[in-house]
Amino acid sequence: MKVSKRRVAILAILLAAGGIAAHAAENVDAGPIWNNMDAQSKCPGVCSAAGGTWNGNWVTTAPGQNSVCSCDIQKRGKKQNYNAGPIWNNTDAGTKCPAVCISHGRTWTGNWHTTVQGQMSQCECTR
Repeated sequence: MKVSKRRVAILAILLAAGGIAAHAAENVDAGPIWNNMDAQSKCPGVCSAAGGTWNGNWVTTAPGQNSVCSCDIQKRGKKQNYNAGPIWNNTDAGTKCPAVCISHGRTWTGNWHTTVQGQMSQCECTR
């Protein structure tokens, strides 16, 4: 397919202006995944919770203990939310979120929110 220089220039302008978000594949912890059928049931939710969509790839990182789903995550800004299990208050967030963000190569912004009462919260991290 031939793409005109004008179309390339327009796309570059839109990307620079944030009109079109860039995507990046990122591995997100999913607990143990036993096979492709199990991945198909777990990874879409794991990626959705991480702010992205599953791209169909996964790999076991610790046999019987942990796997990661490869997620295409939209990168509009530098902030991203990551699951942290239940967080009960700001003090609890202060002990959990720094480690969650570090595990993703990021730094905690000081913000967090609950996604499922008593079960799951997310920490906001930045690069």
